[in-house]
Amino acid sequence: MAEARRALVAGERESPRQKRFSIELAGVAFERKRYPEAAAWLQRALKLDPTDDYANNFAGLFTI
Repeated sequence: MAEARRALVAGERESPRQKRFSIELAGVAFERKRYPEAAAWLQRALKLDPTDDYANNFAGLFTI
């Protein structure tokens, strides 16, 4: 999983305006139970595209 994270971070650095990297990084952080990190990546993705259904639904896991 660490290798996948490194690849996604590299992709995000090269293409910071593509939300897919932030969403995938949120998923990796979530799987590792790093919830604040996952939420931060989702916030980044939603700044790029506030209408993304998947990211909004995923972000819903962090609200009560």
